[in-house]
This record gives sequence, structure tokens and C-alpha cells, in this order.
Amino acid sequence: MELTERLIRGCALAVILTTAACHCALGSGQGIEAPRATVHVKVFNCFGRKISTAEIRLASEDRKTEFNSHGKVHIFKNVPFGSYTLTGWDNGGGVTRRTVIVNAGEVWIHAGFSLPMGDRLWPPGDLSLIGDVHPVPRDDSWWLKVQGVFLSDQREGPIQTTGAFHVGGLQMGLYTVQIFEGSQLRKTESIELSGKMTETKISVSLGEPNSAK
Repeated sequence: MELTERLIRGCALAVILTTAACHCALGSGQGIEAPRATVHVKVFNCFGRKISTAEIRLASEDRKTEFNSHGKVHIFKNVPFGSYTLTGWDNGGGVTRRTVIVNAGEVWIHAGFSLPMGDRLWPPGDLSLIGDVHPVPRDDSWWLKVQGVFLSDQREGPIQTTGAFHVGGLQMGLYTVQIFEGSQLRKTESIELSGKMTETKISVSLGEPNSAK
């Protein structure tokens, strides 16, 4: 009987100690802060020229966390990991807006500002890239991606079996054109859309495509 009572007391003590340890662990977990980062933002116009003075705002999706900077250098310290919206303005009427994921100790951003387009509504998005690739692809697995070097714009489109392509909705700026056969990158070109013409035409030489072998 005495042995049984000792076992019961021992079990009760173990339960109490375990419960206390759990409460301590939960209590200490509440005090753990999210990792933080330093975010560096460099600002350029759509052609890569540095912008001397700009207003930059970095705001969390719930708008509870916000950082602001004015001038030539934009460094935000102690930024909690998470998803943010970066917006910016400059004295010349340029604007930038993009989503930023902060998930490393140091985050670097090259933010490109769209140029105002006179009396047209901003953003214009009325420029197009047209062209062809040769030799002509022999199936419909070919496509292209047009991506801004400094702007956050990105567009995609198919390459027809005739070799022709057309991508619209672009703004003035520097872009890279990536040609894919399915998942394989076959060619990269750099282009500049100046806005002097609404359509810019290029011709891309691929060499002999794999599909033709």
C-alpha cells in the first residue's frame, strides 16, 4: 500500500513538472520576435539612369509597419520578415510600385521609375514588341518572356509556328527578351523601347532549334 502511494505521488509530481515546463515554453515563445532585415533600395529611371532625389515608402500588407525615406540613399533597417509594397515618387513625375519579399538579412532592390508620357494617361502600357525568330520553330512549344531590367514589368507571349510573335502592354524602358522552347531557354536579347514608336520590331536568330534536329 505504501509503495502504491509513492508511485501515485511520483506520477502527480511528474505531471505538475511537465505542465510547468509547457507553460514556460509557451511563455518564452510569445517573446520571440520575427527575424529582421536591412533593405537597400537604389532608384533609377526606366533606362537605368540614377535618380538623384526620390520619396520611397515600404509598407506591410496590413499597413501596420511602414518605413519612409527621402533623398539619394534609401536604407531601411530592422525590417521584419514578410511581404511589403514598395512605392516611390520623384520630382519628374516618375512612379514605381512593386511587391517586395523580405526573407533574408540583407535585401537589395533596384527600383525603376516609369517615365511620364506627356498628356497620355499613366501608365501608358501602349507599346508593343513584334518580330520573328528564325529558323522557324516546328511546333507550338516556343514562347517568349519580356522582362523589364529596372521596371518590374513582365509580359509573356507565344511564338507562332511561323516564327512570328507579338507582346503588348509595355512601357518605355530597357527589357530583356528571353526565348524558350518549352522549359529550355534558347536565346536572350536586350532591347530598348524608347516610346518614339508604338511598335518596335526585332528579328531573333536562334541557330538550329532542337526541334529541327
